[in-house]
Amino acid sequence: MRQMAVFENLWNIKFLCGTLLLFVSSATTSTHAETKDESVCAQAATILREAPLLETPSTETNSALHKDRIERYKTAIKLCPSMAEAYYNLGIFQLREKSFANGIENLKKAHERKPENSQFLAAYATGALESGDQMLAQTLYKQALQLDPHSIKALQGLSIVSERTGDLKLAEQYMLRADKEDPNDEVTLFNLALLMEKQSSLPEAAKVYERLLKVNPSNSQAANRLAVIYINQDRSADAQQLLALILERTPRDVDALKISASLQSQANDQGKAILSLKRALEVEPDNKKILLPLATMLLKQGSADEARKLVERASIKNPSDNELQDLLGQAAMELGDLVLAEDSFKRSLALNALSARTHYNYSVLLRRLGRTHESQQQREAALKIDATLVREAEVASRNR
Repeated sequence: MRQMAVFENLWNIKFLCGTLLLFVSSATTSTHAETKDESVCAQAATILREAPLLETPSTETNSALHKDRIERYKTAIKLCPSMAEAYYNLGIFQLREKSFANGIENLKKAHERKPENSQFLAAYATGALESGDQMLAQTLYKQALQLDPHSIKALQGLSIVSERTGDLKLAEQYMLRADKEDPNDEVTLFNLALLMEKQSSLPEAAKVYERLLKVNPSNSQAANRLAVIYINQDRSADAQQLLALILERTPRDVDALKISASLQSQANDQGKAILSLKRALEVEPDNKKILLPLATMLLKQGSADEARKLVERASIKNPSDNELQDLLGQAAMELGDLVLAEDSFKRSLALNALSARTHYNYSVLLRRLGRTHESQQQREAALKIDATLVREAEVASRNR
């Protein structure tokens, strides 16, 4: 099984906003204007305390609470334009909503009002990173790290910048520094393991995922990735145990179901593999990465009619997908509908003339139709593209 080694977007990082305190002047000789300013800023501080940034963005998105938060932060800013915390809250919220220009502007204002606050500066850097300005982000993260050498957010951010610019070793070093600051930070552990995966350091990545699962046993992303590593390390029993725990907690976890199906297929338990993929397809009915292996397994198990119906539905939504057309041709050929089979293989090759599999399948069909010369031409075309695939397919055909 090909391991998943995609570097995740780290900026699911949870910018936590604690109790926001406004430091007003304690001078006893305030003018009337100063007293008034303090009064309205105190009102603004109250607004922020009553509407803190929630830890989980999804609870706010597209809801009445979302609009309420936005309006409250804007009201706080109108009352007290000098309040950095109000700009910070509004900016973070806008970044969550992918309103990058507005978010960056408000985070910049928060930083300008409290330039010594490393958290505000790191958040400003995050906005720059999310908008694609990696150079500005790197500069700001480094400044935040100068303000606070222990800033986990700055270290994580510098790791992201390094990864995106291709320096995986430096990215790992920054993440290791973040790990030293807080060995139980889930974001750090998850992305440190991902970096190790990307560098093919699977034993080390597995240890970090295992640490993460001790911190949070419910982290299904880490558990799924660890299961894939276990499979690559020939630790199928460990992978099965881990996947069973995931599916016990979350029966509709698509990644866990797909990995389970792969493991079951490797163990020649095609029946269970098909059931796992069907469960996954119920959750994501248009997911091609589920549909293609499921249809292929159904064909191999002799369920050509079910495979055909499955692929036909998918090909209506994806008429330009050559792999679906190839599978439809295979299913039609198994069912004896040779006209549909030929039409499907032709459509597949029109979409991708370099598909060795389709050339080979078409050659099999043409041989059945008695068109020997054309069959040989298609086989030769397949051999030129991928000789190994052709030989493996012919061995499998003889063994049926």
